[in-house]
Amino acid sequence: MKAALVLAGLAATAAASTQCRALPGDASWPGEFAWSLLNMTVRGQLVQTVPLGSVCHDPTYDAAACATLQQTWAQPTTQFVFPSARLVFMLYLTDVTA
Repeated sequence: MKAALVLAGLAATAAASTQCRALPGDASWPGEFAWSLLNMTVRGQLVQTVPLGSVCHDPTYDAAACATLQQTWAQPTTQFVFPSARLVFMLYLTDVTA
């Protein structure tokens, strides 16, 4: 029942938007409470990540870190050391689909 309410709330929030998708910072982006409820419906399996390229964009822009990222972008180790990328690679390499 709780899962249905959370999903209905997220769907209503998304439907209220005039854009195709919501992004962090948009009025239609779910708040922390909605994310925690959704996480409960999937038994705590959501993984909060920070995009690898966030150092190259506001509000987390860091010129030195961005320059380093740009110089090392093509190296596989650059992609692999970040938790969000590592999770994707681990799931792919172990053929986990659930």
